[in-house]
Amino acid sequence: MIEKDLKTYLQASAAISDVVGTRIYSSRVAQGIKGALIVLRNITSQREYTLTGEVGVKLSTVQIDAYDQTSVKAQALAEKIRNRLSGYAGAAGDITIQAATIIAERALRDTPVDASDQWTFRYSMDFDIWHTQSVPTFT
Repeated sequence: MIEKDLKTYLQASAAISDVVGTRIYSSRVAQGIKGALIVLRNITSQREYTLTGEVGVKLSTVQIDAYDQTSVKAQALAEKIRNRLSGYAGAAGDITIQAATIIAERALRDTPVDASDQWTFRYSMDFDIWHTQSVPTFT
C-alpha cells in the first residue's frame, strides 16, 4: 500500500519527524491524539495495462493532511511535506516514485468535539503519484 511507503519516506525527513515524531497515520487518527500529525489517504488508484496485461506502474491520488493547533503551524507542516514530496522521483519504502505532483490544496478547520473551544487546523494536499507496483504472476 502506498500509504506505508509514503509514511516511511516522510518519517525519514528530520524536518518532518522533528515536528510530528511518529504521528503519521493511514486513513484516520484515533481519538485523543494531540499535537502535530499527518494523515495519509489513498483516494484512488489507476493501474496501467498493455495488450499482454498489467504493467509495473500505477497512478495513485493520495490526500495528505497536516494537522496542528494553529493554521500557521498546520501550513508550516504542509510546507515541509511539499518540500519533501512535490516533484520527487526516487525510492520511497518498497516502491519507486516516478513523479509526484500536487493537484489540489485547501486549508480547513475542524470544530471542537467538546466545550473546550480548541479548534484543530488542517492543511490538505492531493498528490498524483506515479509509482512502481508488483505485476500479477498468475500463480
